[in-house]
Amino acid sequence: MGRGSGNARLWLAIIAGLTACSAVVTIVTDGADWGLVDAVCIVVAAVLSYLPSARPYFPREERRPALGMQPSNQRSGARP
Repeated sequence: MGRGSGNARLWLAIIAGLTACSAVVTIVTDGADWGLVDAVCIVVAAVLSYLPSARPYFPREERRPALGMQPSNQRSGARP
């Protein structure tokens, strides 16, 4: 699974908030129907992304491998 960023989690929360508001307006004006399942899934995804177990997938800052851990593409002077 890929890693997201703190901004990705924030934008997911913003989209979920707007979707929840839209769903409330839809329920008030038209009543509940199966079209609200999509809105519920987006809100649940946003809530789950803020749980402590999801934090490793949304680091606060960009993580890069340490210099010693990068694979070397350079060959030494000796020939194989």
